[in-house]
Amino acid sequence: KLSGIQIVATMSAGSTMGRYELSPRLTSIMHICNMDYSGREELHSVYSAYLYPLLQVQSPNHPVWSASKKVQSLANSMMSVYDQVRHNFTRDMYPHYMFNPRMLTEWTLNLTRYQVGEGEDSSSAKPLLMAWAYEARRLFQDRLAGFDHCKQFDNILFSVLRTEWGEDLEMLAGVSD
Repeated sequence: KLSGIQIVATMSAGSTMGRYELSPRLTSIMHICNMDYSGREELHSVYSAYLYPLLQVQSPNHPVWSASKKVQSLANSMMSVYDQVRHNFTRDMYPHYMFNPRMLTEWTLNLTRYQVGEGEDSSSAKPLLMAWAYEARRLFQDRLAGFDHCKQFDNILFSVLRTEWGEDLEMLAGVSD
């Protein structure tokens, strides 16, 4: 006879694509703990803390990215894009429009692929911002259905770059009208 056995599992909401609701009979005998995603402030803290050492290793004496305030601004820009994407593109539109903090982690890690402290523009923020915009487009825009949603995403992304960084990278990122 077995006793004292605990099963710990994780599940997505039953309303997500390809999932079914659990039966009330099963859930009545289980202890359920539900944890939602972290809020914007917590995510900002996490990704500021995550970006800073990655950028320090990548380009330790960079005039822009060695300042923690600029790294926090980059994390804030990531949060702005992420929040707007989650607000504007919902599962009600298409079931595969599921955007979660895991994508922020992937976005952050993808930035380590780029050598931003080298080349002709090595002392400016522009090379990393170009890589940042490119990776955002690959992570978010590639999941969107149709030209209109892709264009809407570009408007979100380049609006954040203009307002928070004063950069107009639409031509550099390959956006054409």
